[in-house]
Amino acid sequence: MKRILSIVLLGLVLSASVLAQAPAADKPSGALPTVDKVLDNYLKAVGGRDAWEKLTTRVSKGTIQIPAMNMSGAVEINEKAPDKSYTVTTIPGFGDIRQGFDGSTGWTSDPQSGLHVMAGQELAEIKRDSQFYMALKLREIYPHIILKGKDKVGDRDAWILEVTPADGSPDNLYFDAQSGLLLRQKGERESPNGKAQIQTDLEDYHDIDGIKLPFTIRQTSDMGTFIIQITEVHHNVPVDDAKFAKPASAAE
Repeated sequence: MKRILSIVLLGLVLSASVLAQAPAADKPSGALPTVDKVLDNYLKAVGGRDAWEKLTTRVSKGTIQIPAMNMSGAVEINEKAPDKSYTVTTIPGFGDIRQGFDGSTGWTSDPQSGLHVMAGQELAEIKRDSQFYMALKLREIYPHIILKGKDKVGDRDAWILEVTPADGSPDNLYFDAQSGLLLRQKGERESPNGKAQIQTDLEDYHDIDGIKLPFTIRQTSDMGTFIIQITEVHHNVPVDDAKFAKPASAAE
């Protein structure tokens, strides 16, 4: 789940550079699972602690589509434990949109806006979202978690957990009531253009090196929709720390 959360900010930057809400939750009937049960089922569904702790890096590649603008491009995502991330999105005719977090500094750059260094809530969000082992650390990352109810995501029943970090606004996470997998995230995110409400749908989970990852990421906000399709994932490959560092200029 971890990288899915950090892609949220990338979508905001992309929308600003080159360019809903779901129904209210049903009140659940019958016996309710505990928060711990929902989280434990999720961790089991995505492979379990032992499988995750065998991994230290991930390099994912894929495509991005922006249907409303009839645009598409390529995406590469680099992740390194415990909390480093770097994503580059290449849009033909526009250039590269980059986002990174080196464990302390978060930044974005693109040909139109140049280099932007994150601060405040925006920095707190990318720091949180760049956790490589987020699936193992949800209770630590979100000290306040409550079960809100049950809703539909497509044709799937989902338990909704409202998760609140120590330093930000709450998100709603929708976990498949049968498989345990995370199907949707909804929440507010900061961007260079201010706050935005984001819905991210996670689809097409694949088994990769003992864990499950979504290969389709569909994000919707008031700035539009984009779809990322992952085509390849490689674990435990060398990733130089320099890749995550803030560049001296947007051109780097």
